[in-house]
Amino acid sequence: MTCTMLANYIKWVFEQKKVECVETLREWIIQEAEFQTVVAETLCGLTGKRIDNSHTFFHWTSDSGKPVWPNCPLCKKDHPV
Repeated sequence: MTCTMLANYIKWVFEQKKVECVETLREWIIQEAEFQTVVAETLCGLTGKRIDNSHTFFHWTSDSGKPVWPNCPLCKKDHPV
């Protein structure tokens, strides 16, 4: 986790009046993933093209605009996790 993500998590725990535990962290991560999906879809639209050639939390984008996933740590193949 980055410092920013950790700060956002701690702030969220405080605002939601939750206890810091693994279940709370899991709940926050799921919610953040949903937000990141909306952001990625907003930037990429239905075409999958990004405004820049950076990466999202889900995949990297090649110069041609096609999504590129890192190799799976379990099977070592190139697919979405």
